Amino acid sequence: MEKSDILKVNKLVFEYVLNLDDLQLKQLLDGVKVLTLKDGQVDKNNLVDKKKLVKEPRTNKEKAKDNKAEKSSESNILGEALIKLNSFLTKEEALDYLKNSGLKVKELKAIAKQAEIFVKSKSKKDEIIDKLVEGTVGVKIKMKILREG
Repeated sequence: MEKSDILKVNKLVFEYVLNLDDLQLKQLLDGVKVLTLKDGQVDKNNLVDKKKLVKEPRTNKEKAKDNKAEKSSESNILGEALIKLNSFLTKEEALDYLKNSGLKVKELKAIAKQAEIFVKSKSKKDEIIDKLVEGTVGVKIKMKILREG
């Protein structure tokens, strides 16, 4: 195969990847989605069978795999948020972080669940943030006071 042919194929793939949205690109990088070659139409001018990159319809198994990947990436993000929350030394820092993080109530509840902090199902965002701060940084401060006596 000639270099010019390889460059043409490279250009096709590059253009295709540039047209993917962020979620599709992440799924491609995570191995949830793959690029496949599919037989195309016969070009009557050149009488050559062209191969085209296409997005194939997903099966239920692939959809389940996508959901699993999204949940695991969401779990990683929430885990990172919990680690960062535990790294703060003052309640004010933690409070500012949570209020400015843009996390939704559902995500805050998931973080609280990971941290084993009880939150009522009807709790508002501010209440959940207060409980998270008290359950992480507040406990750390109390333990420090008890140790130092």
